[in-house]
Amino acid sequence: MISVRMYKAFRFALAAGTAFAVTAPVAAETVDILDLNAGLGAATNPFLSIPSHSSAFGRVSLTGTHSIRSEHGSTTLSAFVENTTYLQDYGSKQIFDLSAQASRAVSPTAQIFGSLNFSGDFAGQLSNRIIGVPTEPPPPDEGNPIPPAGAPDLLGLTGRNYRVSGQVGATIRSGASGTISLSAGAQRNWYSHSSFPGYNTYSTDAGYSRQISERTSVGASLALQRQDYAGSDYTNILNPALTAQISLSERMSAHGAVGIMVVNEHFDGGSQSTVTPSFSASLCDHGTVSNLCASITRDARSSFSPVLSGGGRGLATITTSLGLSYFRKLGERDTLQASINASHYSNAAAALSDVKSTYVSSEVEYDRTLGARMSAGVSVGARKLFQFGADPKADINGSVYLRYRIGRHL
Repeated sequence: MISVRMYKAFRFALAAGTAFAVTAPVAAETVDILDLNAGLGAATNPFLSIPSHSSAFGRVSLTGTHSIRSEHGSTTLSAFVENTTYLQDYGSKQIFDLSAQASRAVSPTAQIFGSLNFSGDFAGQLSNRIIGVPTEPPPPDEGNPIPPAGAPDLLGLTGRNYRVSGQVGATIRSGASGTISLSAGAQRNWYSHSSFPGYNTYSTDAGYSRQISERTSVGASLALQRQDYAGSDYTNILNPALTAQISLSERMSAHGAVGIMVVNEHFDGGSQSTVTPSFSASLCDHGTVSNLCASITRDARSSFSPVLSGGGRGLATITTSLGLSYFRKLGERDTLQASINASHYSNAAAALSDVKSTYVSSEVEYDRTLGARMSAGVSVGARKLFQFGADPKADINGSVYLRYRIGRHL
């Protein structure tokens, strides 16, 4: 639930290969869902702090989705807002994730798309939530070029982190079997808990995909990224990659990319360049009652803490992420969802080769419908941060909840 510069670049080119396949009129589909959740639980170390403090908590959250799909495109608005009140030490904390995505076919051979996102996290709590509709499988990715948000920013694990981002792009059919994709985006990360003033990221991607058989497409992509820090520090990243997409069956698909990253860092008046591999892959099985997706990505997209980097203003982070998500409808009224994600953070700078961190988060949720609108469920999660220096104790958390649904599916 649940992102990723190189992953985005090759998905733009590959997913667009089927973006113009619909030729017959399709009736518009509208989804409006609003879920209100209230629950009680406990956590052993909810903010991965040193020293750790366990606490019981009360939690309320609101999850909403408004989606319209038609033969001309789709628009989706989604929101997740949560307040957790801890009975000891931590007080009340809020996290949220708001997003808007839209795509539109402007001609038989061209499609435009865009997205906006604004999130507020605290100590990586958003990565330990399953956000979605618990009563039906997530829809397969039908050409949507916007991947999930991915692992939390490394510095954001130490306190409150805000992130706002936007992206626009287009996919253009080139000949009978080729597709060109173009996109540009910007992102701002900042932290209310730190003297680190945050940083800006600007990116652009271009890709070409060619269908070589009924089930297989191959292509190439080029991603350019600039990370601007306070003062004169900045990082430029160049990432060319080769890409492939294979439809293994009617319900199973695989994506892959491999490339190199040229990372040029300007830090404290000095400059150095590093060449390092990049790659990504995903395998998804979309069934009628279950979904299973696994992915791996290696890219450079976040910033090291100025404390870890020796008092400077920021350095690019090489992030390797693994993800696994699962959904299954157990019966007419029962569903099970699970996810596990792991991210390893390291810096390309030779002087900081020993500065590394690894973050692991997992969540399992069981939900049972009690009536037309009421449901009950239980969720269990675990998180662990392995970092440079002393490691905080693991966070083991669990809660029981009631969910009331206001919504319709037309």
